[in-house]
Amino acid sequence: MAISDKSLEEFKKTFPKKSGEEWSDDEAREASERLTRFASLLIDIFLAEKKKEKKLEQFPNGYHLEDGDGYYNCRICYKGVRGKDTWYDKYGLKCMDCQRNIDNGVIPGEICKDGSLWFKSWQLHNDLGIHPQTAKKLVREGKLKVRELKNEEGKTYFRVYLVKENKEFLKTVEWKEKNRTNPIMVDKEGPIF
Repeated sequence: MAISDKSLEEFKKTFPKKSGEEWSDDEAREASERLTRFASLLIDIFLAEKKKEKKLEQFPNGYHLEDGDGYYNCRICYKGVRGKDTWYDKYGLKCMDCQRNIDNGVIPGEICKDGSLWFKSWQLHNDLGIHPQTAKKLVREGKLKVRELKNEEGKTYFRVYLVKENKEFLKTVEWKEKNRTNPIMVDKEGPIF
């Protein structure tokens, strides 16, 4: 996509280089074209999501995505799914195993849209410095509450830790500064930690 000279100059003024140097015309043209392609990609993603949301009017309880719609990751367990293995509803895209766990009341559907409502096993290790074996011990001792998601065979495939069930535990730990993925967990009463 070609950029006009006027737009190129406007780009140079709007986005100064961090180094303080001036953009060359070639650098500015390449950067602006990349930015344009990125914006175009975001618009395509937005329109595809709006199309899925619109289809919810026809199927308010949710629906499977078509095989040709592509390959997606579940918003809860991150399993790669497509076609009949997907479920899209007001909470977003999930695999059928996670949808079954929501339907059975194991986890609330709201966690699909709001990552601050829950945390994952890997966050215990990466963000809180809690070894997986220590986490299992904390669960056995009742200090840490976990929701185990089970597949059709009844085997646990993913663990969800709800913030509202683990507030007291979360007040006793500190985030590791390095590799922190979640800023601060907050509820109606303010920051949890």
